[in-house]
Amino acid sequence: MAEAHLYYTGTQRKVYALVQKQRYIFEDDFPRNIPKQTKDKIDEYIRFLADAILPITNKHISRKLQGYENLFELKPKNIRIFYFFFGQYAVIISSCTKQPKKSNENDFKRAENLKRQFLSEN
Repeated sequence: MAEAHLYYTGTQRKVYALVQKQRYIFEDDFPRNIPKQTKDKIDEYIRFLADAILPITNKHISRKLQGYENLFELKPKNIRIFYFFFGQYAVIISSCTKQPKKSNENDFKRAENLKRQFLSEN
């Protein structure tokens, strides 16, 4: 069972992240030895999510996933961070490494399932 813990407070909203076994799910999905520059970019994009006025129109930073209701991705470098909105909050679900010219459909479905599980419990 995943629960959401406060991850970052911005000027427009609080950003929560799903936690399992006392660890953020999306951070556990990162590749080993992720470069500091990529970690810094991830933090920058999460701050952007917390500070941005909706709707977010910068498609280079974030986009809605087609075919999924209320499911979005942040796109720092080759990492994809999935999130949704829960009332006035953003909730980070999971992440994956973007594969060149490949669909991340299984990662999208996993994010959708985690989102549904969270919503059914809250």
